[in-house]
Amino acid sequence: MYTSSALSKDDLLSISFITLIKLILTTDLHY
Repeated sequence: MYTSSALSKDDLLSISFITLIKLILTTDLHY
């Protein structure tokens, strides 16, 4: 596994989690 190249699995998980939270927050604000 290449941890030095691009993003690691942990980084991808955190990014996807943050984007999910942002989407939920924005949809809640719209409603």
